[in-house]
Amino acid sequence: SSTLQFVNVSYFLIVIGAILVVLGFLGCCGAQKESKCLLIMVNLQLWVVRICACSVCLAHLSTTVTPTLKNQYGKVPEVTQIWNTTMSTVKCCGLMNYTDFTDSYYYKEHNTYPAFCCKPVNSSCSEAAAHNSSVQRRSRFVLHWGPELISVFLSLQLTCSTTLSKSLALSTSLPYL
Repeated sequence: SSTLQFVNVSYFLIVIGAILVVLGFLGCCGAQKESKCLLIMVNLQLWVVRICACSVCLAHLSTTVTPTLKNQYGKVPEVTQIWNTTMSTVKCCGLMNYTDFTDSYYYKEHNTYPAFCCKPVNSSCSEAAAHNSSVQRRSRFVLHWGPELISVFLSLQLTCSTTLSKSLALSTSLPYL
């Protein structure tokens, strides 16, 4: 079910973390033993993990989050609760803006947008009210959290790139063993 996909992301991240721990251990062993072959293998595997993690995260956002919002918000209590908590905490409306709810299950059932899409928050949030609301102008989740998301992403990429380049430099300076 699509509800379980929210949980599956956390499992995916746990698996990625476990793989990185194992690769870190193998990298330490390769450096300790000065094994060029092991260091190159670890370096290549880290690149594969890095590319896979980025592509899975991007694919998940575009193919799961918005359709889940459209099809299950207001229908599945768990999904509704997750989105309500997110929208009230971040003070946003949907992932991008109130139009995420256009033609959604919630809009078809209630003929209104969620209360979080209007400011002040009210239960009869029309399209005009959602469009003119200050929430709509600040809503874009990714843009709202953009500086934080970008800084975290770039710091992770910098750390990964530094580690990979040091691993590659160490592996190229060693003879094959």
